Amino acid sequence: MSSPCLNDLPEPYFTKSLAHLNAIQNAPSRHALFEALDIGLNYLRELSARHVLTLEETVELGRLWGDAADRRLRALPEQGAPASIHFFTKNPPLETTLDPVTQNALLHLLSLAERDTGQSRKAANFLLAWWNAVENGGFDLTDLYGLNQESASACAVLFGWVAKHDDTPKKLGYGTRFEALALKWRSRE
Repeated sequence: MSSPCLNDLPEPYFTKSLAHLNAIQNAPSRHALFEALDIGLNYLRELSARHVLTLEETVELGRLWGDAADRRLRALPEQGAPASIHFFTKNPPLETTLDPVTQNALLHLLSLAERDTGQSRKAANFLLAWWNAVENGGFDLTDLYGLNQESASACAVLFGWVAKHDDTPKKLGYGTRFEALALKWRSRE
């Protein structure tokens, strides 16, 4: 639903404003949402500076976009994950936790790898490559073909998380389970 003052904007301002509002309403993540909101509000400032919008219209659209951003933020799945608050210190304490989606992916793969199936070996290979690729070997990406969709998706989620975090399974509290996997699967070779 558009705001009355948004509908009154001449082209190309209407189309660009609507595109900014849509970017806010459909942002896939918090980061994308805040970026879209920032870009959108800067666009409103530009329209106000060009006298395309009055001050009142700028404030009204700013509220509309802020409300849309608030609704989108509440709808994002990552909203339920606690956000870390880091106080300004020289060396803040390091806390490593997995978000719920990544933790579920890891637990799914661990549970699968601890069984004795063809998929179990592939999941174990993936996890052990993260644990210690030098000792346990790397992960052959073609092994993903042998995994069901849920397990392949879990690998993708965990891979994305590992790419962003310099943490090991041991730091996360899963060291003993990974050691057991290494004993189970690498002692067979």
